Amino acid sequence: MDKIKLSRMRSLQEKLNKIKKENTPLEEELTDLKDEKRQEELSRYVGKCYKYKNSYSYENPWWLYIKVIGSTPNHVKTIQCQKDCYDKITIEKDTTRPIILEKRIYEKTFDKELKKLLNELK
Repeated sequence: MDKIKLSRMRSLQEKLNKIKKENTPLEEELTDLKDEKRQEELSRYVGKCYKYKNSYSYENPWWLYIKVIGSTPNHVKTIQCQKDCYDKITIEKDTTRPIILEKRIYEKTFDKELKKLLNELK
């Protein structure tokens, strides 16, 4: 390549780097706005309860009970409880999950199922 082309390439690369530096704050602001919007969307689930048909391989399914207690831009924070097909009881707090909530249930129903599982652990 001749010197003129190399010089032009360097000049264009410098201009491109400058534009990228100037756009970085704009890209960060756009990302922040998208995160805020997504978190607003997910926050509408807070306080609501769901049940989700869970299984290990689509055989012998059971219900996973979920109460949404918070949200992040990409997930909801939940309390989850379940008793699987092998009678293993799992209760988890502050679990994050993508928004896969199958069937809406009353909070009383969630509380009843959680209490039932806690009593089984005694």
